[in-house]
Amino acid sequence: MAGTLDLIERGVGGIEAGPDGLHVDPVLLREVPRCSFTLCCRGHRGIRVHLLPGRLGVRVSASALVSPLPVHLTGSRLVTVAAGEERWFRLTGD
Repeated sequence: MAGTLDLIERGVGGIEAGPDGLHVDPVLLREVPRCSFTLCCRGHRGIRVHLLPGRLGVRVSASALVSPLPVHLTGSRLVTVAAGEERWFRLTGD
């Protein structure tokens, strides 16, 4: 079961949590047009990622961490999401 979840999170969602932030490069399938995940990255817990056709939502739970979460999007776009904030982005190529 864990392998299936990993395949959806990394293969379809294109989500990789790394030392330089969260990387998102989704390949949404017609069979899986939308999905969401909760994960941890760079000390932030409870990060919620929503993938919809052409859109990405990232919500970072409120915490004592001061530094915002760097999010690397398709096309080498870098954005940040502060703790307690939710932001939505258009995905290129859709």
